[in-house]
Amino acid sequence: MSRTLSPVPRSVAVKVALTIRGRKFDLELGVIADTVSAEAMLPLFRSFAESFVDVAVKEAEAQGKKISCQKGCGACCRQLVPISAIEARQLAKMIEQMPPVRRQIIRQRFANARRKLDEAGLLESLLRPQELDDQRRESISAEYFSLGIACPFLEFESCSIHPERPIACREYLVTSPAQNCATPRPEKVERIASPVGDVWTWVARMDERATADYSGWIPLILGLDYVANYPVEPPPRPGNEWVEEFFRFVCKKPQESSPQEAKSA
Repeated sequence: MSRTLSPVPRSVAVKVALTIRGRKFDLELGVIADTVSAEAMLPLFRSFAESFVDVAVKEAEAQGKKISCQKGCGACCRQLVPISAIEARQLAKMIEQMPPVRRQIIRQRFANARRKLDEAGLLESLLRPQELDDQRRESISAEYFSLGIACPFLEFESCSIHPERPIACREYLVTSPAQNCATPRPEKVERIASPVGDVWTWVARMDERATADYSGWIPLILGLDYVANYPVEPPPRPGNEWVEEFFRFVCKKPQESSPQEAKSA
C-alpha cells in the first residue's frame, strides 16, 4: 500500500518595520508563499496579537503592575466576545470535527444561549452588529453580561479550547483584582492596553462585509449563525498577500498608538 504525502508549503521571508510608541520593531516572518485560505493564516495573526500583548505586559510590569488573570477565573468568558469571520468559520469547523457527543453538547450550548438572547430581546440586534453604533454596542454589552451567558467553550471556569481561543480573548488581560471582573465597569477593571490597539479588529476587517463604519465583528455566541448565513469563504490568496493586507489595516488605524510605519518586502 502506498501513501501520498502532502507537499510541504513553500514559505517566503517577509520583513516588517514598525514604530510603536517611539520604539522600532523589525520583524522578519516566514510566511506561506502558496495560495492558502484566510483560515490558514490565523496562527500567524494570533502570534502578532500575542507579541504586541507581550510588549504591553512588559510595560505594565515595569510600572509595578501584575497580570491578575488566572485559570479558573472565567468572568470575562461571560462578556460579549467579538470575533472575526475568519475565526467564526474556524470555530465552526472545529466543532464539526469533535466527537459526536461532544459536538452535540457544544451546539446545544450555542442554541440555549441563542434562545436566552431572544427572550431578552437582544437577538435581533446582535444578528445585525453592523447596525450598532458605539453607544448601543456598549449598552448591549452590559445587558449581555447581566444575562450571565457563559461562552459555550467555558468548562469549570476555564477555556476548554484555550490553544484555539479567539484573538480578542488573547488580548484581554487585566491588572486590577480578579474579583472586580464580576462587575466589569471601566472604573473597576484595568485592562492591559496593546500598543497598537486590538489586533482582532484588523483581522475582522479582512472580511469583505467590513466597511468604513463596521469593522466586521461578529458576536462569538452567534458565530454559528454567521457561518450558516455566509458560508462562502473569501478566495484563497498567497500568504504574503494576506500579510500585506493585514498590515495595510495597521497603517490605516487612526489611533495615536498605532504603528506609524509598516512595510513588507
